[in-house]
Amino acid sequence: MDDFNQFPIISLDEGLARVGNRKPLFARLLGTFMTNPRDDELLKAFESGDIEAAVMTLHTIKGVAANLSLTRLKKYAEALEIMFKKARDENDTGVFGRVAAEDAIRMIRETVNEAAGIIDTLK
Repeated sequence: MDDFNQFPIISLDEGLARVGNRKPLFARLLGTFMTNPRDDELLKAFESGDIEAAVMTLHTIKGVAANLSLTRLKKYAEALEIMFKKARDENDTGVFGRVAAEDAIRMIRETVNEAAGIIDTLK
């Protein structure tokens, strides 16, 4: 997988522009994401080897991250979604061995932690 650290965690200007520069609204949306970033769902899909659940969860994470301008998480979820869709289409159950669940969960949780700091700056 690519080095996703080249992408900023968030494009704050872009995110604020999406909500008409309403900082309280953007802070609330980030807070909503923080309360349910779908990391538990993704971990469950990994643990059960459920490719379809992984694809659906990654698609959701990608969409939410894109809407909140969480650039790094969006790129990461998108790359994983593509990988898992290909594995699903090729009936490749070994995909779970090539992607560490811990890496995916860590990326989500790092984003959540960063979002917490951003919310503080928006108040």
